[in-house]
Amino acid sequence: MRIDLARLPANHFLPRAGILQFWITCTQEDGAYGMGSELYSPTNQKTFRVRFFPDPARPRPREEVQRLYRPDRSLSPVETEAALRPRFTLTRNTLPPACLEFEPRFVSLWNEHYPERPLGSLDDLNTGRFDMYDYKVWKMFDPSGHRLGGFPWFTQLDPREGHLEFDHLLLQLDMDKYINWGDCGVGDFIIPSENLRRADFSQIFYTWDCG
Repeated sequence: MRIDLARLPANHFLPRAGILQFWITCTQEDGAYGMGSELYSPTNQKTFRVRFFPDPARPRPREEVQRLYRPDRSLSPVETEAALRPRFTLTRNTLPPACLEFEPRFVSLWNEHYPERPLGSLDDLNTGRFDMYDYKVWKMFDPSGHRLGGFPWFTQLDPREGHLEFDHLLLQLDMDKYINWGDCGVGDFIIPSENLRRADFSQIFYTWDCG
């Protein structure tokens, strides 16, 4: 996937110009969009790659393109041969319950405002008078959909245990009529905020999961 940053709405986190490219392995041999190979690690960029070209006018290094590109697209989350041209608009994004950082922040704020009814964890909202609050919290902070920036969404458990320095969503591709990650899944490319501020895309956490 290629994104021309100059065509995006003005924002405070991405470079104003340049080309971002996202590559993943889509072969039948891998079988899992880059996560099926023994070479896969969510941070090593061996079965996936994010590349940034600050000057769109300069040609891409042919050798690198040849090394990254594989004509075998027998197992791709993109289920169309047509070129996809997503349009992005500015929206607000709030830390969702799917992220590991959410629960301690929520519990801390709850206990600050309701000290007479303290929570130990979000599971406490599923008991007694708070029954179903947990579900409503998840619906309130739903960050699904295609996104650039903000916080990531996961259909399963947050896989960033031990990697919470990857705290800023770079690209999220959700399921739609053209894209399908397994069974109603979502794919995320996540970057440390410090790296993003420097336009350094060498450190990326790539993952996808499905329901």
